[in-house]
Amino acid sequence: MAALAVAALLAGLWFGVLRPAVRSEAKAAVKDPVQAAASQAAEAKQKASGAEAAAAAAQKAAGMSPAPAAPATPSARATPGAGPAPGPGATLFSHRLTAAPKAGQDGTDTYTVPDGRTLRLADLVLENPQGDSGTVTIAVDDKPLLSPALENFREQDFHWASAILVSGKQRVTLTVSCQQVGHPATGANPATCSAAALLSGSLE
Repeated sequence: MAALAVAALLAGLWFGVLRPAVRSEAKAAVKDPVQAAASQAAEAKQKASGAEAAAAAAQKAAGMSPAPAAPATPSARATPGAGPAPGPGATLFSHRLTAAPKAGQDGTDTYTVPDGRTLRLADLVLENPQGDSGTVTIAVDDKPLLSPALENFREQDFHWASAILVSGKQRVTLTVSCQQVGHPATGANPATCSAAALLSGSLE
């Protein structure tokens, strides 16, 4: 019984006296650093606001306008196949060139830019659906831009960050040099090569 009485007394001392004192000391120990951090944050914010105001005043005194805010990124996705809108006075452009020469011969197709306009060529897709052999050349006024081998691709696309400019009355020419006609997996064997180029961009 004496042991139980001592245990009860110790428990009463812990819950009634020691525990509240420990909790009070812990709260006091945490309170001061938290208040100090909040005070430092408020002081830093006030200094930052003062610096922004000083910078704006300096720009105004120098006759400079504040830097514009960066445009918000559109949340909606672009429609597939619809690229960026052309500049003022420009229209979206696409044109397909095709050629079907016999083996050992060349075939050409040409697009001439209208007088007074400029073609901004941004994308080019080459097609070799039959698997022909030979070369396909894209040129501007007889100056070759590229000339890949037909047997290296069935479809190949090119996209230029800096568009190729073609002035009015200049010609974009597709030339197909057919070495061997391909044999598609299905259908009758063709008598000629068949290649094409899709030009895309804008007319300004």
